[in-house]
Amino acid sequence: MIGMGFGYVISPCAPLILITGYAATLPLTFEVVLGELFSIASTISPVIIIMLLLGVLAKEMNKVIPQYLTWFRLGC
Repeated sequence: MIGMGFGYVISPCAPLILITGYAATLPLTFEVVLGELFSIASTISPVIIIMLLLGVLAKEMNKVIPQYLTWFRLGC
């Protein structure tokens, strides 16, 4: 696991490499804003997928085991 985590850190994704290269040409304040926007955009995609899956799974759970639906939503 540690080796996999180390390998993941060493090889960043292509968009991150492009953003880092572009940020190197900007003033410091723009670099910070660009980094914040990139992190927000990178967070939104997984959140949308999780919300869609949560909606589908919650409907099924409501039919099968409704007493655990609240705990499932809190966990997600």
